[in-house]
This record gives sequence, C-alpha cells and structure tokens, in this order.
Amino acid sequence: MQNRENSDQYKNARHAFDDLAWDQKALFIIEATFTTLARGLEEAGRSLGRMIDDTFTPPTEEKASSSEKKPPAKKPAAKKAAPRKTATARTRTPKTTSSKTPPESEGDS
Repeated sequence: MQNRENSDQYKNARHAFDDLAWDQKALFIIEATFTTLARGLEEAGRSLGRMIDDTFTPPTEEKASSSEKKPPAKKPAAKKAAPRKTATARTRTPKTTSSKTPPESEGDS
C-alpha cells in the first residue's frame, strides 16, 4: 500500500480541502463522516443478512451428504429422578378442651 501522504491524489485532495472556507470544511467533514458511517452500516447489514440466511436456510444436498458421513452425536444419558420421600404418618393426640370431668349421666346413680 502506498503511503497516502506521498500520493498525488492525497496531496491534491489535501490542498483542495485547505482552499475551502471554514463552513465548507465543516460541511465536507460532516458529509464524509455520514457517508463513511452509512457505508459501514450497509456492509454490516449485508453481513447480518448472510448470517440470517445461513442460519435459517435448510441444508443443501452437499451439506446433507457431508453430515451423513459424520457419526451422530451421542445424547447424554438422562439422569433418573431420585425417588420422592413419602411423608411419615403422624399420630395426633386428642386435644382436651377443659380440665373439668364430664357430667355424670342421671341413670348412673
């Protein structure tokens, strides 16, 4: 690559830029910046489009035949679930509602 400071094209562009008024220089720089950004975004968009196409395009026969040559990937064995613990039966003790003794029935006397 040629050194841009020594190329005739660079020298001519540089001298032409120097001859511009300050407002024209500012406008030139802004236009050049946006043009450069736009070109970069266009290229990024094309790259992204190719990636999306590659991701969602079904494989061609060439790709399918090359994948048939490869052994299928082994799936890891599924782990068995641990047995669940069952709740142990709890025995309840009856609650006492009061400390009084139950009333005697009339026929018991």
